[in-house]
Amino acid sequence: MDSLLRDADGTDEPDECRICRSGPEMNRPLFFPCRCSGSIRFTHEDCLVQWLKQSGSSKCELCHYQFKFEREYRPGAPRKLSAGDMLVGLMGRLKHMVRAAARILLVLTVWTFLLPVGTCWTWHAVFLESPTEILPLVTSRGLLEVSIDAFYGCILSAGIVLVFFGVSSFCEYLSNLPDMGELQPDNNRAEVRERVQYDEPGGAGVVDDDFAEDRDVPAGGYLADTGMPVQAEAEIVAENDEPDFEDILEGDMDEAAFEPLEEVVGLRGPLRNLFDNAGTVLVSNAILLVVFALVPLLVGRLTQRVGSLSFGYPQLLNLTSTAQAMSEPATEGSEAPESVKVGNLATILVGYSVLGFLVSCSATIATYLGNRYPRLNTPIVRHVMRFLQHVGTFLKVVLFILFEFAVFPLGCGWMLDACIVGFADSSFAEHVKFLHACPWTSTVMHWVLGIIYMISVSLSVSVIHEVLRPELLWFVRNHDDPDPHPFREIVEKPLSCHARRMCLSVLIYVPMILLLVRSVLVLKISFLGQSDGGLRSGLSTGSRANASQ
Repeated sequence: MDSLLRDADGTDEPDECRICRSGPEMNRPLFFPCRCSGSIRFTHEDCLVQWLKQSGSSKCELCHYQFKFEREYRPGAPRKLSAGDMLVGLMGRLKHMVRAAARILLVLTVWTFLLPVGTCWTWHAVFLESPTEILPLVTSRGLLEVSIDAFYGCILSAGIVLVFFGVSSFCEYLSNLPDMGELQPDNNRAEVRERVQYDEPGGAGVVDDDFAEDRDVPAGGYLADTGMPVQAEAEIVAENDEPDFEDILEGDMDEAAFEPLEEVVGLRGPLRNLFDNAGTVLVSNAILLVVFALVPLLVGRLTQRVGSLSFGYPQLLNLTSTAQAMSEPATEGSEAPESVKVGNLATILVGYSVLGFLVSCSATIATYLGNRYPRLNTPIVRHVMRFLQHVGTFLKVVLFILFEFAVFPLGCGWMLDACIVGFADSSFAEHVKFLHACPWTSTVMHWVLGIIYMISVSLSVSVIHEVLRPELLWFVRNHDDPDPHPFREIVEKPLSCHARRMCLSVLIYVPMILLLVRSVLVLKISFLGQSDGGLRSGLSTGSRANASQ
């Protein structure tokens, strides 16, 4: 910088930077780089550079002096570098670039190959019948199989990340909800005591509920003033002061959020951080797969075996075996993962159903015992109850999402396909053969068909909502609601309400399919006397092609 060191002047006022208003420091002396005089002539070099960068100017805004920046070299440095010095400098730069490229290549290999392969092999190991099959599974994989595993592992890792963020967001949403479950049993007992006292001779009579609501005082506080034995407020405050697991987890996540992304993925910092973070992610993926796949799978297998041995219903509980047998022709001669079968998915669904039933029963029994025996309402029991409530709410949300986005569209697709049978160039036997040959393709095609049908019905209902009065369609949700809260309704409303809504959806969509598809085809055949072979051209052609192969 073309500047002069500040001169010592005889004024009593201390010199200060005109930008940051601070004096000279050990490594930050004051300069006067322009023609300005007085107290505004001094500035720090870094303050001036930052100010010029922010203002986008290269001259002083007061005296319009053009600032000039020049490099500073050591005393005695040569004016020109020799060829040897240039070569040494280029070799140093090249060495740095090679090390950076090798670091980037290592990071990409770990995160896009090793981690997905480990995740995919963990997924395969979850569905194995015995732990002794893990070693043959790993040693028998060739280069092509490992590459395919890496691709499947990337997709699986992305799904695990989505599930993790979904569960984290769900837990955060539950933690922000008003938790009144702990005080509900005490309020119920207080209401019983209040009712008994008012029924006695000389009671105070009926209390106006509006008065209590206007005062914004809970029932517990009002009854405490009347001398009734309720839970003390100090105990409630002490219990609320206990640190929750969600708060501790959020604190750890806030501390981890300040860590730069380059250090997390391993581009910067010690090389050990790369393997530590990748190993942590791999272990986290394995834990999620064990919790969300292996545990329901084991519960489903145990339920199938115990039910077939104890209750004698092998036809009902061997549904998974039938589905697995249907998926076998699709996996023969293909390189798809053998563990991903329809039978395993059906077993997992059975396991989730059993776990949901057990959680519901446990929560009901715990609530009943807590209301019946107040001494059992300890802090540990309350924490367990809250955990069971969160698990039950999570299972309810998962069940509702699976029904709305998987089961119901698939059922609509199969219903549409069944309505076309007999009016096109394919028969029911060809549909079953296509399902046996390609179960996944058939499922995806029918699911897409059901989704298209549901979207069409939703658009039609939206148009009808704009024409008719809202009271006429009170049983149908208005999609143009300005303040919709679908997720909060799923969480807060009971399962019985969602079950009624699901049954209502079935009662609406199924007759519409019969009315709009089956009846139209019947009338067409009745009047025209012939069928259109192009109605089923896509699925029938696919079924013939796959059957011929």
